[in-house]
This record gives sequence, C-alpha cells and structure tokens, in this order.
Amino acid sequence: MIEITQKFMTRNDCYTANKKIVPKGIMVHSTATSGVMAPAWFDRWNKSYKAGEIGRQSCVHAFIDDVTIMQYLPFNHRGWHAGGTANNTHIGFEMCEPKGFKYVNGKITEYDVTAQQPYFDKIYKNAIDLCVYLCKLYNLNETNIICHSEGHKQGIASNHGDVMHWFPKHGKSMDTFRAEVKKRLGKPSGGSDEMRYFEIMGNEVMNLRATAPNGKIIKPIPTGTIISGTEFLTASNGTIWLKTEYDGIGGWVAVLPESKGYTKEVFKVEDDYKKLYEQEKVRASMLELEKNSLKQQNEKLGKEIVLLQSSYDNVIMDIRKLANKYL
Repeated sequence: MIEITQKFMTRNDCYTANKKIVPKGIMVHSTATSGVMAPAWFDRWNKSYKAGEIGRQSCVHAFIDDVTIMQYLPFNHRGWHAGGTANNTHIGFEMCEPKGFKYVNGKITEYDVTAQQPYFDKIYKNAIDLCVYLCKLYNLNETNIICHSEGHKQGIASNHGDVMHWFPKHGKSMDTFRAEVKKRLGKPSGGSDEMRYFEIMGNEVMNLRATAPNGKIIKPIPTGTIISGTEFLTASNGTIWLKTEYDGIGGWVAVLPESKGYTKEVFKVEDDYKKLYEQEKVRASMLELEKNSLKQQNEKLGKEIVLLQSSYDNVIMDIRKLANKYL
C-alpha cells in the first residue's frame, strides 16, 4: 500500500492562491539538484515570493525520493510546476535526484550508472506507485501521464528536459514508465478497461486513418461527432490517438491533448455503481487526510493566537503601570 506523508506548503503563494483544478493528467518532473531529498524541499519552498522570502514562484503537488513520498499541495489544487497551461490540468510531482554527480552547463557529469542504479530502481518504483494511485483516484490511465519535456513538445509546458535527461541513463523512458503503470492498473493488453468518449472539435473535419500517426486517410469525420474507444497510442510528438469506428469503418483519430483542439472528452454515465463506489471511497480517504491536516493547522493557529493575545495583555498592563506612575 502506498504511503504518502502530507505537509502542505501553507506559506507558498501557490497554496494561498487556493485555485482548484479537476486533474486530467500527471506531469513527471525531476529536480536537477543532486542529493536534496524530498523532506528537505519543504523548508526550501514553503516561503512567500510576495513577501520576498524566496526568489521563485514554484510549487508542485509532491516530491519523492527512494524512500519517501511527500505531498506538499492538495492534489486538486492548481500547482505552479509546468510553466504553461498544464498547470490547469495536471498534477505535478518532482523526482529527487541522488547525490554523487554534478551539473555542468546544464548537463549531468560524473554520473556512475552502476552506483546509482539501486537508488534509481527505488525512486522509479515510487513514481509508478504514485501515478497508479493518482490514476485510480481521478479515473485516469497511463495515456494521461507525461514528463516535463513531453509537455513542452505538446505546447503546454516550458522548455525543460526532465525526465529524459536522466531516465535513458538507466535504460528507461516515459514509454517504459507508462507501460509499467498500465500493467499495474490491470488494463487489458492494447487498451483500457473503460470506454472513453470524445467530441470532434474545431471548424474542420478530423481524419480517420488506417494507422497512427501517419497512416492513410480513410474517411473524414465531421465536427460535433462523438467517437469512442478503449485503445490509445501516444505518438513521439505527444499526440494521443484513439482506435475507434466511424460509419462502420475502423481506424485511428488524433484526440489529445485538448490544447490542440482536436477533440474534447465527454462523459457517458454507466450503470457501474460498484466502480463509482470504489472511486468515491478513495476520494473520501483523500478528503479525510486533507481535513485532518486542516484541523491540525487550525489547532496550531489557535494556540498561536492565544500566545499572541497573552503577549498583548502583558504589554497593555505594562503601559497602564507606566501611565499610573507618571500621570
């Protein structure tokens, strides 16, 4: 069972902005900082840019290392991690990089792959565990997971190289990562266990193709048409294709990300109350954690107010004593 330690960054301006999102995806980052583990980032980032306490405006939902998953924002809270519109749609978390290497001109140097392999294996697993948990919590799947560099290619994030500056050193990629998440989610080979629905958008038709991404055009699909399917494919440029059927003909259609304006996802109510119950049970557990955290914060604030009031009372008494002495 996944263990998540909650410690919200209540001083960070992102937290106090208190903007909410409905998560549609997950963005994987890595810190580009050698040897700083997940708990240490709290003191680094739990500060206010507006108050001049920190020189950057950043906040992610979680940091993870080889032993710990630290949650620093509620997962339905808009984060400041993507440098683009993915902040409005994606949960973002940072993978902490191990000690023992350097960055020179933005590139990793003196990195001993063999020595770092045990650390990488553990944090890679923790990242997969977190993504599986979030997919179940927000009804997502592996196709909704990207890294920062993929987000840049999709036009929804700033120009960063993570995590593809690091994963290949250990023979991994975001494709292997998504494949492992898919396996853990228990999806049937080649697709999802759930039908998803998309409405064709824009002023032009979308093309049904024989294969994705550059197969022969079979037939145009008019704007406003609802298409559906369970099998997805992520192209190298980040476009997600859906295997579907239109007018009795099977093929592939580019559907995501929504920022490209190809389609928008629509939802069909299914009579699957057991599944809905399980989803809401997980969500209730998450809300319970958030409630307990807020309760602890309120109790702490109450104690601080009492101490402050006592201090004010003492000052007032001292002033009255002086006034009585000299008046």
